[in-house]
Amino acid sequence: MAQTAIQNQRGSKTLQPLDVELRNVFKFFNQEPAVHGVDLDVRQGEFFSILGPSGCGKTTTLRLIAGFERVDAGKLLIQGQLMTDVPYPLNISGKELFKHP
Repeated sequence: MAQTAIQNQRGSKTLQPLDVELRNVFKFFNQEPAVHGVDLDVRQGEFFSILGPSGCGKTTTLRLIAGFERVDAGKLLIQGQLMTDVPYPLNISGKELFKHP
């Protein structure tokens, strides 16, 4: 796996901290695995792509990271904070999501 490093003023490279971590993540729909044991590291400032055939769990993985789906097993961390048990706020109104002048 490629790692993102930045060069400091002295010319040495340092690794950027992890922004997104998935550890052995599973998501099931009707007892069928949509995401099966995914491990992923995304570092600060890093560009990444998820490639694979239709139905392999790419979109579901992105939905898990975005918080639109809940992880059934494994760990999802955003900037080091475990997001597996963070509740999604269901009391948000459309006015709060899409603020218009």
